[in-house]
Amino acid sequence: MAPNLDRETKIIMKRLVDQGLKNKEIQQQANTSHQSISLLRSNLKISDGEFTTKPRLSNGPPRALTAEMVKALTTYLIGKPNLELHEMLWWLWDEYGLITSKPTLSRRLKEAGWSHKVVRVVSHPLSVSDHL
Repeated sequence: MAPNLDRETKIIMKRLVDQGLKNKEIQQQANTSHQSISLLRSNLKISDGEFTTKPRLSNGPPRALTAEMVKALTTYLIGKPNLELHEMLWWLWDEYGLITSKPTLSRRLKEAGWSHKVVRVVSHPLSVSDHL
């Protein structure tokens, strides 16, 4: 595998692309491969002209369980910390009409930093008098 191009070479290539030169001319002036130029052009289209390591496009379909839904669910869990996943799924159905799987719900809660232990700690904060 070829090494990554340094930033200066990328800047030169971007300037030449912006000038409207063809790949062959850019290849000669920047001393790079045709594949590097094609990849740079593709990344510039995807990222609106900015250099990025990853494209801004997400892989796969959009998430059905949005961040707002997860936030509402975590707020609901503060009042009812002992809910099981299937009960949370029913709550999502009642509130949003959303049908999703247990693994999806579990994964999204984990991404938000929630677990059964976290829910219990947040819903029942310990006071100083509990330890005396």
